[in-house]
Amino acid sequence: MTNEKRQKGGLTGPLRDEVLSELCERKAAMLLATPYLSFESRFLDRDGDKLRIRASMGREVAQNTLAKHPLRLRFPWELTIYSGITRILDYEQEEHRRTLVVSVPEVLGVDEQRRAYRAERMARSRGSMGSIAGGGVSIQSFGLENLSVLGAGVFLKDFRNTESWLPGSIVQTSLELDGGPSFSTSARICHSSGPYLGLEFQPPLEEPTLSLVNLWVEGRRAEAQRLWDSRTEIRAQAKEAAKPKAPPAGLLLLSTDPHLGPQVEAALEGMHELRVVPAVMTPYRTALTQPPLLLLLDTAGMGSEERRRTKALLEAQPPGCPILVVGRDPESDQARTLAMELKQASFLEWNPGKGASLRILTQGLIRKHWKAE
Repeated sequence: MTNEKRQKGGLTGPLRDEVLSELCERKAAMLLATPYLSFESRFLDRDGDKLRIRASMGREVAQNTLAKHPLRLRFPWELTIYSGITRILDYEQEEHRRTLVVSVPEVLGVDEQRRAYRAERMARSRGSMGSIAGGGVSIQSFGLENLSVLGAGVFLKDFRNTESWLPGSIVQTSLELDGGPSFSTSARICHSSGPYLGLEFQPPLEEPTLSLVNLWVEGRRAEAQRLWDSRTEIRAQAKEAAKPKAPPAGLLLLSTDPHLGPQVEAALEGMHELRVVPAVMTPYRTALTQPPLLLLLDTAGMGSEERRRTKALLEAQPPGCPILVVGRDPESDQARTLAMELKQASFLEWNPGKGASLRILTQGLIRKHWKAE
């Protein structure tokens, strides 16, 4: 879904249903929030006007706390935050799973409280901060949870001296951004929840630090946008990978020689169906959706670079079956070497007069491998 498909006043009807279907399919993270507190959860599934989400609270809290306050679902979407009004319908508890049943919001609207874009997934960025409180100096190292040009979310690695990290406190911070600038600034603690703190840079960042941080954040934003735009393709690939594979059948020949396929087919005398594709990722990967009993690799005309790429291809996407490298004069030695480098690979020096040898070797390799399976 693109920004152009947003409706004024929020997402309703089919657009809302499309969003909720994807969120449930991905078991996406969300917050169940009242004006006073919030609980992290995940979408599970939808049944008509009911949504099931993972219950991260007990039945008593759900009935006596959440049910008595205005309730919203809040979740990330389109590099921002959306939310919708909901209410608790039921609490289901099984042996290993607790589920909260809530109503489907009529409208999903933008609910972004941030004044600037925040880069997320900051695992290799870090920092430290110091505070003077209680008659002493406290210094803490932290991991960065998110960052904008206005402030940061941090996680204290050794949470202690809690009086030093109260909301409203001013702290001195030093930050090191993964692949980006390092800088120092003062900040005000806006909010805290245990070891998690929200910081606002005070005074605001100035040049040249502001431009360096903004450039780094915008690079992360562009990457996040690229991943968002490609999520449909990623989901389709994940669905395809999750499908049960067809049982192995036939032989797959990787070759660009228009004459070799008919020669091998004649030599097999109808024992197995033969499919022929070039040793290139896309057609090869597509061919593996029907797993072969045996893969034949033709090396004729390959230079050293092509053999290296073919070896990398088979190692990146193993066929899951034995490999028979077919070599022909004057390149038999190079083909034999490639067969030795590949796992589960055998070698056959080929000419059309060796049909019987091909049949015997093929049947032997298939029996040995699939019997072991």
